[in-house]
Parts: sequence; structure tokens; C-alpha cells
Amino acid sequence: MQPRFVIEAEQDGVRYTMRGYVLAKGTHAGIDYPSDHLLITYTLENKSQAEVCIFNRGHTNAQSTLGYVERRPDGVIELSQKAFAAPPDCPPTYVPILPRVSVLKPGAVMTEDVYFALPFKTHTPFDFCLDEAERAKTVDGARIEFRLGYQLAGGKRTVRENDTFPPEAAQEQHFWSSGVQSAHWSDASDL
Repeated sequence: MQPRFVIEAEQDGVRYTMRGYVLAKGTHAGIDYPSDHLLITYTLENKSQAEVCIFNRGHTNAQSTLGYVERRPDGVIELSQKAFAAPPDCPPTYVPILPRVSVLKPGAVMTEDVYFALPFKTHTPFDFCLDEAERAKTVDGARIEFRLGYQLAGGKRTVRENDTFPPEAAQEQHFWSSGVQSAHWSDASDL
């Protein structure tokens, strides 16, 4: 299977590689997918002396292999694993929606896969703010960008795997990015 894009870069002492693949509906790695999927595989290598907190656990306790999907004002479809701030017009929740993290220690390497069902549909931790018709709409666009949110650990806060961060983390996070990529891939027959 040939990747649709490969990005290799280094930022804040972490070397990262991101690859994008399109999987045709069917069985892959023992999982039956009812539709085509975009698979983003990323590898992170922490070459720094500091821990890095990666917002790749969503807002639940479990490891998440599903990412978030949003249409940005510039028309790019943003695919992500990141911390979110509540939209200003969203009703408050009884329990705050807090992002969870993986901790990448100095010298450590990790690889993960993130799946996005095709066609894309909006998905964030604040889906309840959208009406049902809005949630069911397909998000169309000619360009995509995958962004993985993170923060450098440090200070007085001790961070453990799957810890939650305060809502302010959404404004303070940095991103590793695939860069903007074309969303035009041909039919699944050549995947």
C-alpha cells in the first residue's frame, strides 16, 4: 500500500513522521470497515531532555484511534488529535470536557494509527452542540491537514499517562502538522 503523503520534520526536540493512506472498505488487520477510511500513521521520537504531553487520548479514558474532523474557515478539512476549547455558543456541560494525554519521555519512540471514516463528517468532543442534521452532514473539501496537539511538560505539574489537562491547554498547545495535503484521491481500486 503506497502512502498518499509522507512528512518528516523535527519540532521542539521531537522528530516526527506522518504518513497518510486510504484504506478501501473491507477487512484490514482483522477489523471490518464498513466504508473507506483515511489512515494517518505517525511516529514520534523525543530527542529532547524534556517529557512531551501529547493530546492523543481525546476526552475519554481509553486510547483513541479515532480522530476529530472540522472544517476551518479557510476551507481546509482539519483532521486532528488535540485539546479543544468549548465553542462560545455551546451550552455548558455538567462535567468539563478535558483533554487526556500520552507522555513521551526523553529518548522514547512511539507509533500510532488514527482512522477517519470517508466521507468525512464533523466530529469533536462538543458534537452535542450541533443538531442531528449538522452532525450527519458530509464535510467536503479539496485540502486536508492532520494536526497533533502537544505541550512540553515541566513546571510544578507532574504528568502521568492518560492524565487530563485543564481547558486552558487548548490555547497553550503546539502542533505537529502534516502540512496541507490534497484530499483528491482516486477510487479505492488503486489502494
